[in-house]
This record gives sequence, C-alpha cells and structure tokens, in this order.
Amino acid sequence: MKGILFYHSNSGNTQLVCNTLQHQLQAVKLTLHDVADKPLPDMNQFDIVGFATWTYFLGLPPFFQTFLDDLPQQTGKPAFAMNTFGMMSGQAIKRLTDQLNAKGFVVIAAHSLHTPESYPPYIIKGWDNIDAPDTKLLKAFHNFIGELDKKLTQLIQDTPVTKTNVKIGLFNHLIRPYSLTKARKQMGTLFVDTNLCTECGLCAEKCLYNAITMNPNPMFDAEKCHVCWACFNHCPEKAIFTEKIKSVGHYSEPNPHFTEKMSVEKVY
Repeated sequence: MKGILFYHSNSGNTQLVCNTLQHQLQAVKLTLHDVADKPLPDMNQFDIVGFATWTYFLGLPPFFQTFLDDLPQQTGKPAFAMNTFGMMSGQAIKRLTDQLNAKGFVVIAAHSLHTPESYPPYIIKGWDNIDAPDTKLLKAFHNFIGELDKKLTQLIQDTPVTKTNVKIGLFNHLIRPYSLTKARKQMGTLFVDTNLCTECGLCAEKCLYNAITMNPNPMFDAEKCHVCWACFNHCPEKAIFTEKIKSVGHYSEPNPHFTEKMSVEKVY
C-alpha cells in the first residue's frame, strides 16, 4: 500500500510531526509533500491520502484552504487528517475533516496534537507551551499512530473501515476562527530595521501570499498579508518588527524539547 501525506508547515512543527508519523507507520510506505511545492503529485497514484496543517487563528490557514478547495472530487478514497496547535485547536480539525468528507474522501482517522507555540504575541506573554505535548498527549499521539496502522492493515486485507466521527469540545465549537481584520489588528504594521537587514530575501521567499517584495529591503503589502508571521519568525537578523513586537518572540524552527519528544518511538 502506498500513501501520501500533504502537509502545510509554517514553523516546522507540523513537518516534524509528519516526519514522526512517516517513520512510525508500518502498514504503508508514506510519501510526504509540502503543499507549497508545485506541482502537486497525482493522488490517483496512492491508496490513502493524509492531510496535516497548523492551526491558523482557531481555523485553517488560507493557503491550505485554497489547496483544499482545489482538490478534485473523490469517490470514497481513504484519508486521514491531523492538525497541530500551540494554544487552542479551535475548529481546525473539524473543518478539515468535514471538507475532506464533502470532497468524497472517507476520513478513517484524525488527530489534533498540542505543540509548542509559534505565534509571537503569545510567546512574549509567556504562553509559549515550550513543554508541549505532555506525556499524556504524547501517548495519545502514539495511540493515534497505532490505530491508524491497524486501520491501514484492515484496508490491505479488504476489511471494511468505518469513517471516523470527529468531535470537538463545546468551547472550541462556540469560539469561531478570527477574521483576517482581527488578525491584522493583533499584528499591527510590519516594518524593517534597515540597519539589521542584509537584503537576503528570505522573508519574501517564506511568504506564500506574495505580500513581500525586495527593493532592496523588504516592502510589505498590507492588503496581501495574511498574518502568518513567517517573515518575522524566519528573519535570521530579527530585522522585521511591528509597533507591538521587536527583537523578541521568534519561533523559526521546532525547539529542542519538541524535537526530542518527536524522536521517541513509543510512550507507555
């Protein structure tokens, strides 16, 4: 059985989770593909398709949403879904699985994993969740991998596998994802410290919304910005700032604690 996992990762946390899943799954040879890399592989070449994303203001990132919207209609292809979150999972996993089912996939497994926070406004407030996931949540993640392996084995044996029923808590159900206007207000206006900027262009490269042009320093198009904070987080010189945050709160890659936890084979 061949599988593919389409993932969207902003800080590297989600990609690391996908790497762990790829390594630990036994029933399927899983190929990973970043949805930002074009062209996208043909899903018809795979028996099962996975989808993973980070949580964007309690919902799905616009770039990933566009990817979902463009997916071709399916006729019962098995799928699984994951999301990572730093503070709250919100409606991300429910929205993801609902849309996949509406596209004709049969979602057989889904999981939300608590990870360290990558959102600068929360990090500077001390809400970094640097030790996430705790032992209980890490065990739940490994249990998810085990259950997914069992269901994949059932598919290989032509045993029927039922669609998973994704439930989210009442609070997550009631709290709707932020509007883009609210997200932009939380961020504030982006600036660049030209004394620090080396004109490397990494910020423009990381921006999936084409909101940054180099001239020769970065210039920000506020109308195109979707507040993903990738430019801020990944600037090697910490030259990008807002009127609210400067020189602190960055998260450019998975922290050592999280990397170590994702290398653990199994939690008992």
